[in-house]
Amino acid sequence: MRDRFGRKDKKTVGAALIVLEGPGKGDEHPLVEEMTIGRTQENSLVRVERGVSRQHCRLRDEGGVFTIEDLGSSNGTLVNEKKIAGLEVLRHGDRIVVGETTFLFHWPEGQVETGLSTSPGLGKMEDDTRPGGPPPAAKRLAALLRKPKVAVPTAIVALLLVGGLAKLVFSGTETLGPSDLSDEPVRYSESMEFRQTAFGLGEFDDAHPDKVIIEFEYMKGVATLRYSAWGIEETGEVVVEVNGQKVGSVPATQEYRHELMLELPREHLRDGRNELVFDNLRNPPEEDAWEIGYVRIVQEPLLPPNEDEARNQLQLGLRLYEDRELDPANRFRAFQKFRRARALLEQVDPRPPLFNEATVMMERLMDELQDKFERGRFSAERAYRFGDVDEAREFLERTMRFFPDPDDVRRDQLAAAIEAIEEG
Repeated sequence: MRDRFGRKDKKTVGAALIVLEGPGKGDEHPLVEEMTIGRTQENSLVRVERGVSRQHCRLRDEGGVFTIEDLGSSNGTLVNEKKIAGLEVLRHGDRIVVGETTFLFHWPEGQVETGLSTSPGLGKMEDDTRPGGPPPAAKRLAALLRKPKVAVPTAIVALLLVGGLAKLVFSGTETLGPSDLSDEPVRYSESMEFRQTAFGLGEFDDAHPDKVIIEFEYMKGVATLRYSAWGIEETGEVVVEVNGQKVGSVPATQEYRHELMLELPREHLRDGRNELVFDNLRNPPEEDAWEIGYVRIVQEPLLPPNEDEARNQLQLGLRLYEDRELDPANRFRAFQKFRRARALLEQVDPRPPLFNEATVMMERLMDELQDKFERGRFSAERAYRFGDVDEAREFLERTMRFFPDPDDVRRDQLAAAIEAIEEG
């Protein structure tokens, strides 16, 4: 019997959720290969209480490592008092909050088998408590990836697999010291140096605790903001403004979320100089950590309106989406078709339902592609932690096929990690 990654199944005897607070306090629920928690009867563990969604979260045995994933619940899933985003690895002793219930993740055997720490956290695989430490191949790769990729002030960004943790590293970026530059505009540039600069209050920059103001020239046409974000606890904590008008919010994301996109409304843009602002509404008075990076403003000419061609592009996109499992790149190709359909309707007034349909499909594909990236990265981390470098490279290569766009940050990270493995 093999798991979905091709490994022989590992028996996770003794893994359980114990109710610490809430209905059924003291109850123990053994964990199997997969468990879902929610209000409805199709779930493995049914919790009919306030704050629990129909399908709230999923726990899964990933070949000897348990993960938890929120399934789009209304109130979110908390691990050690922090709302999770995407897939998280569980450690023995973690506390999970679903609705009004607090569970204890109990699996002392997993501490020895996987080398995961028992200290509270979000399940990031940061330590090497496994007896004997990580395998030699893992040590070599970790040492290699700690080095700057190129000898320039801001080095190439790579996927860092230190102790199994995928981490975004601005290898040459220096923090700017204690000065608060939140009110000092930064000039936008297409240079690689600007692209690899982080802004905010965190590990890579501490000079913009309140906001970052980016000045750019609008050349008419369609302006699309592309960026990465991390350390955002709640959607709405950081808002995006153009020339003093709110145009969007940065979504909640504790881990690195890449290729977030926002089309800047033309009605708020003006010829010449414009101001793009990422504003943390909590700071001040708070000092919440947050950062954004890889900021790009992609400007393209307006297309002549053409509803017939937009409908054709939408249908082509839907066909590609139906065939998304036949070719990993079909999701990206479908995204491009939906994006073109939107562009062909940009100047139609009022905008037809086709415009909204294309927008919904674009947003869905953005989420799906990010999920593919996170799952592929996690699978590579896990293989790497257990010393299977070849399998780690295979996961990275397989995931890279979802991202044929050479301008996609995720492709850059995956390619850098593959290169590092080959050099090692």
